Amino acid sequence: MRRAPRAAATSRRLGRGLLAAALLAWALALAGARPARAEEVPTRMNFQGRLTDNSYNPLSGSHSLLFKIFDAPSAGNLLWSETQAVAVSNGVFAAQLGAVAPLTSVVFSSTTAYLEITVDGGTSSNFNSTPLSPRSQLVTAPYAFNAERLHGLNYHDFVTTDTTNQSIAGTKTFTGTVNFTGTVNLPSMDTGWILTGSVVELSSGADNVVVQSTLTVQGSAFSVGGSTFSVLSGRVGIGTSAPQSALEITNPAGASSGNMGIDVVGNVTEIKANGVVLVRIKP
Repeated sequence: MRRAPRAAATSRRLGRGLLAAALLAWALALAGARPARAEEVPTRMNFQGRLTDNSYNPLSGSHSLLFKIFDAPSAGNLLWSETQAVAVSNGVFAAQLGAVAPLTSVVFSSTTAYLEITVDGGTSSNFNSTPLSPRSQLVTAPYAFNAERLHGLNYHDFVTTDTTNQSIAGTKTFTGTVNFTGTVNLPSMDTGWILTGSVVELSSGADNVVVQSTLTVQGSAFSVGGSTFSVLSGRVGIGTSAPQSALEITNPAGASSGNMGIDVVGNVTEIKANGVVLVRIKP
């Protein structure tokens, strides 16, 4: 296998050092960028290097550089590539990677990334068609380690605190108090809870509500089945939604109509039938 010319290898080593500086500046820009919008992060990266001929004489003029990023030091999967015509002056050149094909976070979503460069595509007398070797691994700048806290997710994967409209998918579990300001729209589903007007209810008569601890009702009334069992302003009704006594039973078992009630007046307990006191019990 033909080796790349030493001039190219020398340029590679110098370029690698300059690349590290470029990566540091790029990573620091990412780490310090305000999280207002992920798309505000530049999609280019500065790269500088030096080209010489086989006698180490600096080259000048326009040269074609093919940049590629792979996920492995050899072979591997191609993550990104672009070709640029770069102006070289006294051996020194500068390029912005991503000027042709923008660099995005997807390119760096794998755990490793290696930059490969091919000069002039083998048409120059100073360089053959073999890419410069070895590939240069792209590594993390110190403060870029903070990005690990995001687990590789981009801006749109997080709930924003600004006024941007968002659609959040998946199951989310919140621990603590969740306060809403404004309208909360609950989706209709075949089973489970649905929102009907201002009432949240079970969508199926076969659904159940299970309370594993204490059930507290904030308000002065609640009912089961409308009139099957009700509580209104401290009065309990069975068979009625509007009890008039402390305990009122409408249509008790064995009776086709009428009601029975129990009230406590002072220290006297009264038992009523259809509103008429039948028995008074004193201590």
